[in-house]
Amino acid sequence: MSLVLLGFLSIEVVSDAIAVRSWDATFDGAQPVRVRYDRDTNRFAAQDEVIVMMLDWNDYQRQLATTIAEIGRISPDTIRGYRGLADAGSKSGVLDGKTRELIALAVSVTRQCDGCITIHTDAAIKQGATREEIVAALSVAITVNAGASLVYSARVMDAYTAKTAEAKA
Repeated sequence: MSLVLLGFLSIEVVSDAIAVRSWDATFDGAQPVRVRYDRDTNRFAAQDEVIVMMLDWNDYQRQLATTIAEIGRISPDTIRGYRGLADAGSKSGVLDGKTRELIALAVSVTRQCDGCITIHTDAAIKQGATREEIVAALSVAITVNAGASLVYSARVMDAYTAKTAEAKA
């Protein structure tokens, strides 16, 4: 069994299921809700009910489109400039659309951008990306982010060495 704390949830892996508790319940002893992932419906199920995801990604994408359209009405040059950047990379033809979207998903995770995640997940699917290809791209993001943490940990140690050397002098 392993326990992971994610923001306001704790998740325990228990054999073929996971147990989910609210953050507060983790500390006050409340019993977790045991859920399992149903691959057929692509949902987490608890007992006979489906647990709703924290974010309705389709609705969020529609909300973004509406708000970005409003920004475009107020500042059309901003949106034109963004579109120019977005379109420039695809014009080279060096990377196909699916590869570009898989990279965009990895960067979206690294930048922690929910809007990017919903837009590029949709685009990756439309470009033919499979679930397995998306997971492979995400594993690169996980690896690079872990590596970046390791590199910056070395920077902390360097800072520590510099600070303690200064104090000794």
